[in-house]
Amino acid sequence: MNKYHTIAKNTVFVMLGTIGSKLIYVLMLPLYTRWLAADEFGAADTITVYTDILVTIVFLNIADSIFVFPKMADTDEKKKEYFSSGLFFMLLMSVIGGLFFLIADLFKGSFPSDNVFFKYKWLIYGLLVSRYVQIYVQEFSRSLDMLGVYSFAGVVLTGGIAVFSFLLIPSFGVHGYVHAIILAQLVTATYSYVASKAGRYLKASAVKKQPLKELLAYSVPLAPNSLMWWLINGINRPMMEHQLGLFAIGVYAVASRISGAINSISSIFGLAWGNSVLEEYGKDGFEQFYNNYLRILTTLYFVGCLLLVILAKPLVALFTTPEYYDAATYIPVLALGLCFSCMGMSVGSIFSAVKKSKYYFYASVWGGVVSVGSLLVLMPIWGLMGVAISLMLSFLTIMLVRWYFASKYVCLKGILYYVFLVVMFFVVYLSDLYIDSFLKYVLDAAVIAAIIYNMRKELKKMIQVVLNR
Repeated sequence: MNKYHTIAKNTVFVMLGTIGSKLIYVLMLPLYTRWLAADEFGAADTITVYTDILVTIVFLNIADSIFVFPKMADTDEKKKEYFSSGLFFMLLMSVIGGLFFLIADLFKGSFPSDNVFFKYKWLIYGLLVSRYVQIYVQEFSRSLDMLGVYSFAGVVLTGGIAVFSFLLIPSFGVHGYVHAIILAQLVTATYSYVASKAGRYLKASAVKKQPLKELLAYSVPLAPNSLMWWLINGINRPMMEHQLGLFAIGVYAVASRISGAINSISSIFGLAWGNSVLEEYGKDGFEQFYNNYLRILTTLYFVGCLLLVILAKPLVALFTTPEYYDAATYIPVLALGLCFSCMGMSVGSIFSAVKKSKYYFYASVWGGVVSVGSLLVLMPIWGLMGVAISLMLSFLTIMLVRWYFASKYVCLKGILYYVFLVVMFFVVYLSDLYIDSFLKYVLDAAVIAAIIYNMRKELKKMIQVVLNR
């Protein structure tokens, strides 16, 4: 039962490290939507999307390596080489990225004056550098098994965003929104660095070519994967800015933030799951362990998704102002897409254990193709609903492709159970669309009860582990 104790412990630490930073954008939503008009909130959301793509281009996902390689290194000297070499690479790429932004400034006359990228380019640069410094140092603390530091860093980030938002957004609008996040990320990076004593692993003489090559050999194949991920989850913003306007992006951003609660569940359990897959791969009973927890994780994702379908309208009314109320229409479809995304991430954790990051890329290529193709077809016809359906289809594609490649290393069982969960989602979704009576709530409760009943054995085992612990 040690492996189950380990994942229970990892889950608690990762929950503390991620839940706040993930939920803060939802919890602050009532204030964001009051401080910022829909077009301003759309601009703020678009800034973060541009940051997402540029972070990958500039830093080549090296933070993913800084968790895997130092964790598996045998000596402190090797950890120093990985940390110092990776940090040197980050600093170098920050300078190169700054030069890129200077060059981009020469072309701003070729774009409309209200184009989000050129209007806020230096905010985007500050956001991407501060974000990656924070992620890099926090991931290194996790590689050192300092899960207490990793956890509290999430608390620091959450508190920092809240405090700086109160101080800056009412007076400075979009600029205040971005600066609040930048400052919170820098404070969190400083905390992680000091508390994990990462300074003892930073030496100029430890910067070496070979460790850097190992880090990049793992992370570079993830960079195209992240670019494909942007095609899936981010390219819709520039297209929406052009065809639907910033107001539509603001409404869509609210729907994304609320449906993003599914990602919060994934962050809590998925990262702990990833840690345990690395630790347990190759040991006796791994296949059963993998399948048991995959079923549990997927059940948690779908139960969360069903609750969002049921509560979409009340949540939007609670967290926003009337100009954002249309967001409730898109939450169920986005939530289902995120369920598929979380399932894909959980299944794909095996790729880190076998160090086959190329499979992330292969799956994302297919997802990117489906995303762009369906977006071009559906957005002109159905507007924001077309964007939501496009996202859902692309995440479904990624999940299926990852499932195919993961089956090369571990036998995935119980396929019919996952089909059952999807069918149950549509039962609840259709009941909420077409039934306007107490019967709807009875049916919703029956569906959730049926899911829990199907998972009774796994849930009983998990509860026993927690009680024994």
